[in-house]
Amino acid sequence: MKPRRRNGYEPIGTAHIGTLLAEALKDPRRIREALGVWPAWEEAVGPEIAAAARPMGLRDGVLTVHVKHAVWHQELHAQRASLLRRVQALGVPTRRIDQPAADAGQFDSESLWRSVGASVQPGHRVLIVRGSEAGSDGAGSGRDWLSSQIRAAGGSVDFVVAYTRAAPPWSPEQRALAQVAATDGTLWVLSSAQALGHLCAALPDQSWAGARALATHPRIAQAALAAGFGQVLECRPALADVAASIESAP
Repeated sequence: MKPRRRNGYEPIGTAHIGTLLAEALKDPRRIREALGVWPAWEEAVGPEIAAAARPMGLRDGVLTVHVKHAVWHQELHAQRASLLRRVQALGVPTRRIDQPAADAGQFDSESLWRSVGASVQPGHRVLIVRGSEAGSDGAGSGRDWLSSQIRAAGGSVDFVVAYTRAAPPWSPEQRALAQVAATDGTLWVLSSAQALGHLCAALPDQSWAGARALATHPRIAQAALAAGFGQVLECRPALADVAASIESAP
């Protein structure tokens, strides 16, 4: 996004997925007024996404979306090309939306920076929306590569936390199912190194030598190999690529 400057900020990147207006706009009537496109949201994104992600505001070209779970943050990111077309149909100008190239190998900070780095000038302030760990400070957590590039270009960075990441609680049945899946040839789809860490922490004595994994990023693949997975495949994080990789996996 490249909205006009407000309060000194020039957000960059794809539509911010978070809950920036969640506290300020709890009144549904005010949300609808702020968004303007609320009645068309479900039609634009489909009922499945609409049930898990709701728009909280559309202002100066920045679309803010509240998601029920961090998993939907990943899903929306994977579907960004399709959502971009739908959001454009709702009136957000293409010129205000920046994103990694459609043929980029990854949709990570490095790919985003190649698209937007030239627009960051000395004195610019950039707001980064990201998640946090349970119990962490207000700045959130995550890779600092993008913020380092912004500062190196002369910009300054502020952070706002949009969601909290935490290990999911498992029932005994889910734990038993995961133990079986570690040895029966199940293909584990890994889109987060942190989620992999939670998996290993939940089963600290589990051997992963017979387990298979499909990772959506080289760093995740390296983490899976370090955890002991016997076979690790890689693919782009786009939904179509993940589906094709699952279907073609040996």
